[in-house]
Amino acid sequence: MNIGSMIKGLMGDSKPGNAKPLELKEGQVVRGSVVSVSDDGGEAVLQIQGVQVRAKLETPLRPGETTLLQVQPPGENGITVMKPMSGTLAELPQASLNNLLKDVGLPDTKGNRELLLAMQRSGVPLTKDNVAMVQNMMTAKPAQVPVEEWVQATGIAFQRGLPVTAETVKGLHQTVFGPLCISC
Repeated sequence: MNIGSMIKGLMGDSKPGNAKPLELKEGQVVRGSVVSVSDDGGEAVLQIQGVQVRAKLETPLRPGETTLLQVQPPGENGITVMKPMSGTLAELPQASLNNLLKDVGLPDTKGNRELLLAMQRSGVPLTKDNVAMVQNMMTAKPAQVPVEEWVQATGIAFQRGLPVTAETVKGLHQTVFGPLCISC
């Protein structure tokens, strides 16, 4: 916790602290939420992995909308250009899905595609670290629990800032989906 920034904020000195670095690579697919849109709809402020990014949009979006975005080659003046992706990861062009799998260090298998789709649906940013975290949690998944449910419980822990441990995910899974049926 950065107490100095809090005190400065209370005292009226609103200089931002150290901004989180966000590295966007051409072809990368990220989940983003629209914070605001310019009057002409061509530019927007997007929230990506907790960082606000000003970007040019290839397709207009509305404030509050959350979608998958693919990083395009930089536009004029080096501004980031984002292309909203329609549909789900299962509907992404093969090249985009291959790039995403490569970026997070996974081989192209049906199971890895399903894992990324479940993460995307659960709101977990598709980064290499997050994929490793979810894969680690998959080793603790009981056999009778569907992958989608387990990833969703992991996503809830991640989004709420809870420790992402087997015990936490098991508890969240039971809370959201009910107790496991051992005799089923």
